[in-house]
Amino acid sequence: MHIDLSSHRNKLEIVIDLERYFKDCLLQVVEKDINKPWGAYFKFTEQDGNTFKKLFFADNHIKQLERRGLKHEPKILLVAPGKRLSWQYHFRRSELWRVIDSKVGVILSKTDQEPIDVPTYASGDLLTIPVGVRHRLIGLDNWGIVAELWVHEEEAKPSDEVDIVRIADDFGR
Repeated sequence: MHIDLSSHRNKLEIVIDLERYFKDCLLQVVEKDINKPWGAYFKFTEQDGNTFKKLFFADNHIKQLERRGLKHEPKILLVAPGKRLSWQYHFRRSELWRVIDSKVGVILSKTDQEPIDVPTYASGDLLTIPVGVRHRLIGLDNWGIVAELWVHEEEAKPSDEVDIVRIADDFGR
């Protein structure tokens, strides 16, 4: 993916570039929210899952998911420079993240106490976030892009956008 993620670019410019990239890759966006105070997200069809995985994830990580037999859902997160998603966790999903472009900060903890240190992850870095682990994605100097696979841990009740417990949020949500 070759998109200019410089901090001087506005969100709409980057969203247009991303949508063009998705179209070129034959990925169909089924849901998007470009009005998030921290950036934007894009969800794709379940049928696009294989294309998404081939583009953004290594085979060995996908084989582990497939061996477990768990359904997974593809999503892209776009995080703005200096913005932070909620300090949060989920009951019904784990997440697999791959940093696609730029650098981002990611905080992880097994408790509600948010660590002070912010580890930095660069393009190609992979993170596994188990169910219940607190996490926060942070934009650094430029826009950041993260490919995410939601791994639905409960087949009878798949996770959704409501499956989020916010411990702290910069935007009062």
